[in-house]
Amino acid sequence: MVSSATSSTADVIPSVTVLKRLLSMETEADSGIKTMKRTLLEAVDKRFSTVEDEPLYVLSTLLDPRYKDRFFTSADSAKRGKDALAKELEEDVRTTTADGASTALEKQQQQQRLHERI
Repeated sequence: MVSSATSSTADVIPSVTVLKRLLSMETEADSGIKTMKRTLLEAVDKRFSTVEDEPLYVLSTLLDPRYKDRFFTSADSAKRGKDALAKELEEDVRTTTADGASTALEKQQQQQRLHERI
């Protein structure tokens, strides 16, 4: 999934979560590789411990319809991500509204000048 040419930042959190789940599971077939799985899990935990705190990965995952909030390791992480998304959207709306208001005013002024010329 991650090595695919179509992979995106939205794939990181789900991939890490699934990898951790698989490495945490113990089966009868694990005879002889338990130490390796434990070591690999520790390395993944260490390297990706802050991935759910990175806005790029969090927002990408939340906005991807394949994943939404299904792959966060805790409800708290998902809530923080949703709060960050709401904040981004509010800022975007605020900026767009401010830009839209000035654009509308500019258009109105242009129309007035045009009518004055006629």
